[in-house]
Order: sequence, then C-alpha cells, then structure tokens
Amino acid sequence: MNQWEERIHRHSDPAVVAEHVLRYRFARPLVEASALWVDLGCGTGAAASAALGDALPARVMLVDVSWDAAEEAARTLGGEPKLMGGDLSDPAFLEELGTAIEAARAGGPACLTCFEVVEHLPRFAECVEFLVTQGTDGDADVVLSVPNDAFWAIENPYHESVWGAGAFDELRRVLPEDHRVAEQMPVDGSVLRLDGDDGALTLTLDGPGSVPSHFVVAFGPRAGALATAAHVQAADLAGRRRWERQREADLEYFAAERERLLERQGE
Repeated sequence: MNQWEERIHRHSDPAVVAEHVLRYRFARPLVEASALWVDLGCGTGAAASAALGDALPARVMLVDVSWDAAEEAARTLGGEPKLMGGDLSDPAFLEELGTAIEAARAGGPACLTCFEVVEHLPRFAECVEFLVTQGTDGDADVVLSVPNDAFWAIENPYHESVWGAGAFDELRRVLPEDHRVAEQMPVDGSVLRLDGDDGALTLTLDGPGSVPSHFVVAFGPRAGALATAAHVQAADLAGRRRWERQREADLEYFAAERERLLERQGE
C-alpha cells in the first residue's frame, strides 16, 4: 500500500513520520548553531517538533502555502515564530521572504530547511534559485530534499514534477560546487537489546533493495558540520493499526460518496 499523505501530522503512519523526523535531525546541527531557522513548507510541524524541540534558535520563521498549516506548526513548536503564507514559486513572494529573512537574522547565521516542497510546486526553478542565493549571497545554510520517484511503483498524485537520479543530477549543476549530498534509505529490521546494555547500536545496511527514497543536499558555510544520521524507534504497532484502519474507513467513505454522486448524475 502506498503511504502518501499531502501533509503529515502526529496521527499519520508512524513509519512515514519517522522518515520526516530524520531529515530534520540531519539538519539539527545547523539549526542549533543558527540565530534564525526558516522552515520552507513547514506543514503542521509534527516532524520538526520531534527532531528539534530542544534545539530551536531564538528566532524561527515558518513558511507555508497554507496559513492554517503554518499556524498549527507554530502551536506544535511553541514559542513565538514569525509566520509567512505564500507560494514558493512566486517571485514576488520570494522577494518578500528574502527581505523578511534578512531582517529577522539581524546579522547572525541562518539555516533554511526545505523538505518535501519542490516536487509540489508548479514551478520549482524560482524556489531553487532563491535557495542558492540564500546559501551564497545570503551566507545561510540550506538543507533541501527531493524524492526519488524510481523508489515508488506508481506516480504520486500530489507531485507536480517527477524526480529521479537524473533529475537530481541536473539540480546539482546549479548548486554551489561545495554542496554535500546524502541519500535517504528506508530500512526494515529488528533489535535485540541485551539486558543491562544501554550502548549505542551499529546500523549495517545490506540487502538487495538499496534504493534511496529521497535525495538530500546541503550547502552553505557550515554544511561541513553535517554527518550521516539514522532515526530508529520502537515500532508503534498500535499507532500503525489505528492509521491503517482510519485510512481504510476514509477510502470506504469516499468510494461510497463517489458512487452516490455518480448515481445522482445518472438520474
């Protein structure tokens, strides 16, 4: 079953939430060292709060096309973040955003995260150009993700553009030469924890299906502080069953609604 959701929240599939949390944990060293953190396409803040709750800088800016989502993210993250609502493919809004970032950072270091965003934009070139400018002329750190559509069996209905290794290579050509690349790899497994042993675990990747689900790229003056990261948590089987049952109920409801609409049209 494909696990696509346009926006995740705390009741989403736990495995999908963990995937989002990892991207923010990967960026955490840059966020924590910044005077300003800007989250482009912040959504509901469910993943960011889990990864960055105790590492947020003094100033936070949350940006989303949905004002309601940005307000929910603000409530989830706490504090008094600045909210901005607008289309990240609109040059006029990007110019306004750049001015707001410059004012909010007040000369201090800034970090911009942009996860699960560019593939949803009707035009992504303007957003990428904005991020490159922020990472060069703006002297900010940028961490950006794009999906690997080769990982999925069918087209994602929420994506406006198709991404894969070739498209990602094209993207890299317009980024600063010293950018860093990471591949996000979904994993399955289990843990045997020996009684009394609280030591760190070593993660070994093997198996035939080593295909990344996402590509992550980072650039900026402090991008060298990033390191390989993994986010592993005890399986929330009850939460997953609850999510699956809710999804099944939603699908049945909308299928029935569709049938009723078709019947009315045929009358």
